[in-house]
Amino acid sequence: MRHMRLEGGAWFAIRHDPERALDIAAGPVVIRDIGTSFDVQVDGALARVSVTEGQVSVASAALERPLTLQHGKGLLYDSAARRAEVQDVDPAAAGSWRSGELRYQRTPLSLVALDLNRFAGIHLSVPAELRGRRFSGILTVKDAEATKRDLAQLMGLTLVRGPGGDRLSASGR
Repeated sequence: MRHMRLEGGAWFAIRHDPERALDIAAGPVVIRDIGTSFDVQVDGALARVSVTEGQVSVASAALERPLTLQHGKGLLYDSAARRAEVQDVDPAAAGSWRSGELRYQRTPLSLVALDLNRFAGIHLSVPAELRGRRFSGILTVKDAEATKRDLAQLMGLTLVRGPGGDRLSASGR
C-alpha cells in the first residue's frame, strides 16, 4: 500500500525503504513517510503529528511548502485557523495513549476532550470559548470521573454535570 486515508488516530512504525514511500491523507494534511515511527491524531480541521524516530514530511494545500518533522518534533495544524505550529515533543509521550496515559504539551482543550472520548470513552463537552485553551500535563484514564475532575482542576475550570453529560465551564454554570 502506498496511499491511505486516516480518520481518528493511529500509531505508525514503518520500516525504512527509500524505494517505497507511504502517503497518509489525514484530515487537512498529507504525511509522507519512508520509514519512521510517529503518532497521528485528526479531527476535522485539526491534525496533530508527533515523530519519535526518523522523519516525515507534512503537506497541505494551505502550507506554502511541505514541513519536515524529525525525531522529537511535532506539528499541531489547524486548517480552519490557517495555523501550523511546530513543537518539540517528548518521544516517550507520543503514542502514550497505548499505555493508558495521555500526555500533553500546550495542546488545545478541544483535542484533549477528543482524545478522552477516543481512548477512554470519556465524554466531556468543551464550549467554543474554551476549545483553544492550551493544556500541558499527564492524564491517566483508568477512572473516568477522576480524570474529568483532574482536568477541570488543572485548568482552573468547573466540571458541570447535566442531563446531556458533563462539560467544562469557566463560569461554573
